[in-house]
Amino acid sequence: MLDHHCIWLNNCVGLYNARYFLVFLVSFANICIYGSYIFATILLELRHVRGLVGTLVWDDDAMDMVTLSFKSSILHLMDENVLLAIVTVLLLVLTPAILFFAAYQIRISMLGYTSNEESKWLNVDDAIKDGVVFCIHGEGGTSMSSGEMDGSVFELVEKEDQEADVRAKTLVTCLSQVKNRYDRGPWQNLVLLMSPPQAPTRFSKPHVL
Repeated sequence: MLDHHCIWLNNCVGLYNARYFLVFLVSFANICIYGSYIFATILLELRHVRGLVGTLVWDDDAMDMVTLSFKSSILHLMDENVLLAIVTVLLLVLTPAILFFAAYQIRISMLGYTSNEESKWLNVDDAIKDGVVFCIHGEGGTSMSSGEMDGSVFELVEKEDQEADVRAKTLVTCLSQVKNRYDRGPWQNLVLLMSPPQAPTRFSKPHVL
């Protein structure tokens, strides 16, 4: 049950190993948050140690002594220490990016689809907005309860072919009418991802040559 091959992991990702990637993202996000907190504490302490808090400096524009601003004191510290500047930039870039990506992966996991499937659902949503997706009646049965068409056959019929298509059909007007058969509910989707059923073995009995 593999979803796609990830070039970054150099491995195929699916139901039985997706949880490791999700745990890695959440752990990395926590490390970035903790690292940002520690680093911010170090920067604030360095301002006090170097005597940059409340320091008076000459301002050419004002032609007078002014108090060194917080921003200027941080830039002064980074100018003195290149490693400090590199770590600051890395944390500013990585922390929000990792948090966003981890939240995105948790969201789609709770919705019952993968990152590869999400792009396909977006294509379906675009087709629905174009008015070319229909629920075909008499092929698998149709239930219109709660606005959903459960157990139905959906088909894309181009606008130029719609008049010639005489089959009984209903135009799908929103994505919520198309039920995702893999969606068990947010909590159950997450439980399935984190604790999938036992993977089937290649041989049900000991293999004898």
